[in-house]
Amino acid sequence: MQNDFSSPFQFKSDNFFLYESVRILDPSQALSGWIIIVVCVKGTMQVQVDGKTYTFQRNDMAFALTDRTLESLMISPDFEGRLLGCSRQFVKQNFPNSATIWHKALYLYQNLIVHLNDKVACDLERSYCFFKEMVVRNDLLYYDDIMRCLTQALVFHLASALEHIIDSSEIERGIQSKDLLCREFLNLLSTTRPRPRAVAWYSERLHKTPKYLSTAVKEVSGKTASEWIQEMVVTEIAELLRNSSKSIKEICDE
Repeated sequence: MQNDFSSPFQFKSDNFFLYESVRILDPSQALSGWIIIVVCVKGTMQVQVDGKTYTFQRNDMAFALTDRTLESLMISPDFEGRLLGCSRQFVKQNFPNSATIWHKALYLYQNLIVHLNDKVACDLERSYCFFKEMVVRNDLLYYDDIMRCLTQALVFHLASALEHIIDSSEIERGIQSKDLLCREFLNLLSTTRPRPRAVAWYSERLHKTPKYLSTAVKEVSGKTASEWIQEMVVTEIAELLRNSSKSIKEICDE
């Protein structure tokens, strides 16, 4: 566990990280093994995610899974942001299999940036400040339990806020089995190394036929299962070619 009480604030443990400067993170490693939320407090940041360019401004929030390739293009001198990360293992162990929660996560994954109004941003900033105050208190007797509860409260607070921000037609799709199946497929795809190329491998583990799985994933996410597999494999290969010391032959073998 490490933390630095000088400005800007930074904290990292096995389960969490909180950074108040995006410059602390190496863009090529920022998402490795983590699920993160980024909120812009002021200034402007321009990034490229999976080859697409996005601009963050005040009160913009982004949600990122570990399969995305991030490159920082431009950060204004006055940029201030909040970066909160949770390990996948922590999320898996401590969050319920709630379709309403995961549907919002899928929406954020697809759209990347959501703009928060001033009231929501202010409320979340207060929650964040309390979380920040407690996360460094590893002297607390029930530290792990406290952090689990605080993280759950922060995520549910955020989900409640998004209920009033995301277009109602998106939210009112309701709790559907296809939403859950798509989420389970994306989770399996992003956590399996090396990634099998055949849809049948995933459908067998999710107890569905390849055709049903691909149709359900297409309906929920806009891409078929095969397209998701191909996109993630290509993204991972590109990342290895840019940042790995492995040879092209080693990458091909892997």
